[in-house]
Amino acid sequence: MVKSFEASIEFLYEMLAFVTNEALSIGFSSEQVQKIELAMEEALVNIIHHAYHDKPGDIDVQISSVFGQSITITLKDEGPPFN
Repeated sequence: MVKSFEASIEFLYEMLAFVTNEALSIGFSSEQVQKIELAMEEALVNIIHHAYHDKPGDIDVQISSVFGQSITITLKDEGPPFN
């Protein structure tokens, strides 16, 4: 599943809710979801502040999973590369 969001702190909780709902729906526990949320919050805030420098842009959030076993979350942005 892929969803596109505006790269803005205003949409951070909407992005986190998307990830949280998907993780819960595929069988992860509340404790596991909290860890996923923490990692996602850090990654998303970094993209918003560093890739776009508070300028307009989008972040695509792609989630794939194996029910109750694994989740892969891919974030795509159009910001300049960072080494």
